[in-house]
Amino acid sequence: MTDPTQGDGADGVERSGVPDVRANPVDGEGVAATGAYEQDGQTVIYDTENPLAWIEAGEAVELERMA
Repeated sequence: MTDPTQGDGADGVERSGVPDVRANPVDGEGVAATGAYEQDGQTVIYDTENPLAWIEAGEAVELERMA
């Protein structure tokens, strides 16, 4: 999940095999509407206002990189 509006991603940090991922600024409301829990060693993120909704991603990203 790369953001094409952020240029070519050349930030001076070499990440072999890891896509350049940049988070867009998020309002507090969007973050407040998510919850998370662990199941079988995996983290499940869900929409607390609609727990049956699907959150889909094209690739996995370590959450620590997004913080």
